[in-house]
Amino acid sequence: MMHRQPNHVMTFLLAELGTSGSLDGQQSPDTMLSKKNRLLPLKCEECGSERSVAQIKAGFLARVGSRNART
Repeated sequence: MMHRQPNHVMTFLLAELGTSGSLDGQQSPDTMLSKKNRLLPLKCEECGSERSVAQIKAGFLARVGSRNART
């Protein structure tokens, strides 16, 4: 749907979450991000370890429309 290679999307997500991971044959990440109250725990499906990650406050905002010319 996003018109991006799965490896590209996975690399971006892992960099934003500050963690490591891999894709299996079904191209699913080996970590699960859930929400418990106000915390976002990231759990490894392989070893079961869990840690809290920070919520992303603001994402990329695309500028649309005309731009002012630089002088």
